[in-house]
Amino acid sequence: MRPNRLCCVLSTAALALCVAVSSAETTEAKEVSSHSTAADSATLCVEFGEHALVSVLNYGDDTPSLPALPAPQPPKKILDGHLCTLVPRRTPIPAQGCVRERQGCRGVCYTGVYDESASICMPSPGDRCVGSVAPVRVLFTHVGVCKRDCSCTDLDRLTRPIETTIDEWRCNI
Repeated sequence: MRPNRLCCVLSTAALALCVAVSSAETTEAKEVSSHSTAADSATLCVEFGEHALVSVLNYGDDTPSLPALPAPQPPKKILDGHLCTLVPRRTPIPAQGCVRERQGCRGVCYTGVYDESASICMPSPGDRCVGSVAPVRVLFTHVGVCKRDCSCTDLDRLTRPIETTIDEWRCNI
């Protein structure tokens, strides 16, 4: 065992003993003065732990650090009836924002365009697309009202487009 690791193990054990003693004092306390003694012990434990941690971190350790773990990948799914399609920037997006209920849709909806090119799993009977949900930048240019069939109607042009992201099934080629 290297000195730095030994120091860390000893510091951890001492800190655990300190916390246990402080906890026992608090449990057994019968008077107000005993409570303050337990609180003082807890404060000393924290200070001791901080000092031990700083000494471990400042100790010259020549052990190599572990490489960072890769970011988790979103789960992939096979989508039947979809085709991986490159959608160019400025392509219109389907209406967004309608809330689906048993009686149909309601709420406010937005339409606009993709603000970046993206490979997206688009509906296409008889095809298959492997993808995962990921954000795509879009510009909402119009606002409207959702009809029962979830179409967007009574569209008004926004004074300024809204730059945002929406989640789409992006192709994992």
